[in-house]
Amino acid sequence: SGTVKFFGTPAEEGGGGKIYMARAGAFSDSDVVLHWHPGASNQVTKGGSLANITGKFRFHGKASHAAAAPTAGRSALDALLLASHAVELLREHVPSNARIHYIITNGGAAPNVVPDFAEGYFYARHPDMAVLDGIWARMLKCAEAGALATETRLEVEVVNAVYNILPNDSLSVLLDQQMRH
Repeated sequence: SGTVKFFGTPAEEGGGGKIYMARAGAFSDSDVVLHWHPGASNQVTKGGSLANITGKFRFHGKASHAAAAPTAGRSALDALLLASHAVELLREHVPSNARIHYIITNGGAAPNVVPDFAEGYFYARHPDMAVLDGIWARMLKCAEAGALATETRLEVEVVNAVYNILPNDSLSVLLDQQMRH
């Protein structure tokens, strides 16, 4: 006998809803938690998942007119572009099963103004959190290098970090059998 509870987990893409639910005690009286991530089919997989760390790299510089006083400015966008390029070069020097993604979320207000603020949203993934921690540390150095080279200030916000899912093969076989009945 037992009780089955269903939990919806909001903010899974880019937010890690289960983390906040666990911290709030939502699963504290559970003996087993079956995780399911939506996909194109209902199936049991024995594989794990990738651990991931996500964060925003924010650069703060000094605005100036790009034509009248370019030397007076310190471009936050240049810092972000340097950091992004360094991360691109880093891809060659991380394990082949690592994944690194990013977007520029803010690159400035106008082309004729040296941007005093720029932001990028970066993701790093790997099957092993210990390896991923090292990759993330190197990505932070890339961001620091961008700030150093442009005389801007770096602010880092870690948005989310989750360990890789550890599969339970025995439970997966049982779940697969039950789904087929």
